Amino acid sequence: MATLAERIAQFHQTAEPRYDHGGHAGMRWVIDGNALAFAEHAGTLDPGMAARVTTLSREALARHGGVLDERQHLRRVRQCHGDLHLRNIVLIDDEPTLFDGVEFNDEIACVDVLYDLAFVLMDLLKRDLPVQANLLSMVISTSLTISTDCRSCRSSCPAAPPSERKSARRPLPFSQPRIVKRRRS
Repeated sequence: MATLAERIAQFHQTAEPRYDHGGHAGMRWVIDGNALAFAEHAGTLDPGMAARVTTLSREALARHGGVLDERQHLRRVRQCHGDLHLRNIVLIDDEPTLFDGVEFNDEIACVDVLYDLAFVLMDLLKRDLPVQANLLSMVISTSLTISTDCRSCRSSCPAAPPSERKSARRPLPFSQPRIVKRRRS
């Protein structure tokens, strides 16, 4: 997992920053697209549940949209993979290799690096691998904090020494690894 985490972190660190995508507007696009897909499948999906998911998503976006815009400003939105799940990672010579990234739609591929990472974490959790998901999350969080925050955005980084910061800013949410506990069945 550590090697995979390093590969993903390296991929995200070297990906081109994209200020024209992501942020509040990018997440609104995702939520609106999901709402349309829910409506198209009204015969299959529970309409009440679909409406609730959409409402809760829009409420969360209203609360956290500023954080997404700030992360966009801090170069966290990049030309990412766009479909980073376990079936799009292969071992070549015992090295994890990302492949089959989205190249046909910048709305899908140009996202916050944490949004991109969420797909592989969800996939690990779906496969009941919370320890691996937690390890991957911790290694990548540490790598992103060290490289992106402090080397590229030194003047605004909460982790940088105070003498190198423009002003004392609050740490952004999502910067600390989350401990995932295994559920008992």
